Amino acid sequence: MTRNVHDQFAKQCLKELLDPLGKVETSWKVPGEVQEIDVYFLPSRGL
Repeated sequence: MTRNVHDQFAKQCLKELLDPLGKVETSWKVPGEVQEIDVYFLPSRGL
């Protein structure tokens, strides 16, 4: 859930910057937890 416009803007910027380098997910739900990760990044193997 987005708290404000700046939060959504930051997530979108990070997604666009990191997307060419690997897998990016925004608002990733943590299994078994009540928390949520804002940005999850998994780099490609070629880095």
